[in-house]
Amino acid sequence: SEYAASFAGGNYASRNIVAMNEAIAVNKETTYNQESFSTYMKTVENDKLLDGSFKNFRHKSKEGGLDTIAFGHKLTKKENKNNKVYQYDLSEINSSTSPERILEISNDILRQDLEKTEKILITTHGNKFINLDDRRKQMLIDMQFNVRNFDKPEIFKNFKKALFAGDEEGMKKEYTRVFTDKKGQVKSLARNKFFKKYFLDK
Repeated sequence: SEYAASFAGGNYASRNIVAMNEAIAVNKETTYNQESFSTYMKTVENDKLLDGSFKNFRHKSKEGGLDTIAFGHKLTKKENKNNKVYQYDLSEINSSTSPERILEISNDILRQDLEKTEKILITTHGNKFINLDDRRKQMLIDMQFNVRNFDKPEIFKNFKKALFAGDEEGMKKEYTRVFTDKKGQVKSLARNKFFKKYFLDK
């Protein structure tokens, strides 16, 4: 698979936000590869886990509902009931689990999540998605992974239109994501600044 090389056995605990910012500074033509994108996704989804705080493997979701594990995998009702995600039994992940194993599992869950996400985009957009450059593909993968119902035509309609048209200014106007917290307050996602810096700043 496309993601296997950048996830299999990779220990990214030493890669923190500073490292990601340094990677972003590299010429954009060489930045948009699977390894840098996986580091970006891990940073925006769970930088504490990426930086070695393994107690953050499982945490409360900011928007409420069921817990989130690893790098942005929100548990479904079935997963929560069975305590299992893909081939992994979550009851086996505890304080005695080695950091290397926790990171290995987290990396693999994200790899499978992103492969599933890309398949949704291919099903939804077909050749329009397949023929995009890597940067715009990754923008859509990030959005599809993070935004509820992103595959629906009316969700981020103007952003999608600008992206498929290659309209840079349009994308800059329409990329911002918000969420409603448990108190009903609408807040901007912290990942917006990383998205802008990684994908849109030139």
